[in-house]
Amino acid sequence: MQGEGSKQQRDRGFLFILILGVLCGLGVTTFFVHYYSPSGKYPINTVLLSPVTLKDLWYQDQNPKTGGQSRYIFKEIEWDGPGGKQSVSLEDYAEWYQAISGAKNREADTATEEKFRVGTLPRIVIWVKTESNAPWQNDAKIFQEVHFAPDGNTFRVQLHEDEAGNHWAYFYLNNVYPLAQQTLLK
Repeated sequence: MQGEGSKQQRDRGFLFILILGVLCGLGVTTFFVHYYSPSGKYPINTVLLSPVTLKDLWYQDQNPKTGGQSRYIFKEIEWDGPGGKQSVSLEDYAEWYQAISGAKNREADTATEEKFRVGTLPRIVIWVKTESNAPWQNDAKIFQEVHFAPDGNTFRVQLHEDEAGNHWAYFYLNNVYPLAQQTLLK
């Protein structure tokens, strides 16, 4: 009888460890899916280029003029809004970047996306240009855009992903549009 009891205890112990392992695996999976899944949850500082990164920006990309690869560097930041286009200094951009550090990420639901389907939106445009100044190779293009919704509290930042099309991360910060006007348009 004693041998059967220890076998049952061993079987129960094995079953307990198996169930505990499955529950731990589900817990770890849930954690990673919740925090690292492509659900649209992005911290603002990992999506929007920082002023420090902009100063040192250097990357290779397809040059439409040559058909080959060219090195691109930071060119300028531009405000494009109701009052027209205006160049933005790196210092003013740095001030705005710091001011929006508390922006809350929003899910890319239909209601949020609808806010951005209303004609021309005020935007911040980060431009890059080819490192070479040779006329045959000279090219400038948009690297990243930030669009402001008409509600004045919601904005989106363009993402660069491997998949074709435009991809955006959406954020909420109370009065972000007036804040952008105040800090960027000096």
